[in-house]
Amino acid sequence: MFDACRPKQWVKNVLVLAAPFAAGRLTDPRAVGGALLAGVAFVLASSATYLINDAGDVKADRLHPTKSLRPIAAGRLRVGQARAAASMLVGLALTLAWLSGPTMIVVLAAYLVTTTGYTRWLKRVPVVDVLVVASGFVLRTAAGAAGAHVPLTPVFLAIAAGGALFIVLGKRMGELAELGADAASHRLVLGWYTPVRCTLLLGGALAVTVGAFTVWALGTGDGASTSSLATGTVTPAAVAIVPFVAASARAWLLVRAGRGADPLRLFASNRTLQLLGLAMAVLVALSVYA
Repeated sequence: MFDACRPKQWVKNVLVLAAPFAAGRLTDPRAVGGALLAGVAFVLASSATYLINDAGDVKADRLHPTKSLRPIAAGRLRVGQARAAASMLVGLALTLAWLSGPTMIVVLAAYLVTTTGYTRWLKRVPVVDVLVVASGFVLRTAAGAAGAHVPLTPVFLAIAAGGALFIVLGKRMGELAELGADAASHRLVLGWYTPVRCTLLLGGALAVTVGAFTVWALGTGDGASTSSLATGTVTPAAVAIVPFVAASARAWLLVRAGRGADPLRLFASNRTLQLLGLAMAVLVALSVYA
């Protein structure tokens, strides 16, 4: 049962700290506590959706080279057991959301509705499928903001949305490379995705992400001072644009080479991306917390 909840994917829920971090609220115990509560709710909710998804895809997963090893597809967990566990997890997640407030309930409900729609229908609709999956990342960010009572600006949402879309499109590109000519037989929607189409969509998503981050970084002040746009000075956040663009370029090359099927494994195995990500985080922190 534990493996069927995909604990390796829980790391995605660190996104609940993104908005509090960017707003300089990670030194506020109440804000951090609220964001972490949202993270736990999303761990429970996402685990439930994985169980529901795998229960619905059990026949197709048994024909897939790697998904056939999942507990339900491999026969180690019955479909009925998975659905019962999913119902319990949803109940627990909604209870935690209720403790966080009405905004959190709306965000979590939106996540559950979209992921259920994805499992039953939307995963077969080209472009819509990647938008729905990407929305899961954005909703995690929104949940953290709701839990920490931090406002989300349009620019920050654009960064989250563009970055999420890039990651999901990279997964599609990776699946095409991994499954080859038989891709559509494993996932029908992959018949629409081609390297050319994925490249065009990836380029658009990356352009939005880099552009939005640039606007946000230039508008972020140095400690208590005003932004670099207002003063003409170069803040650490503005300098962070350099490693951000470099990391984006590196990620672009890796994804175009078909290595984006598992984003977490890609990041964990690529020292360049790790160092650039660390440099960017340090520079932003210097601007926000100094």
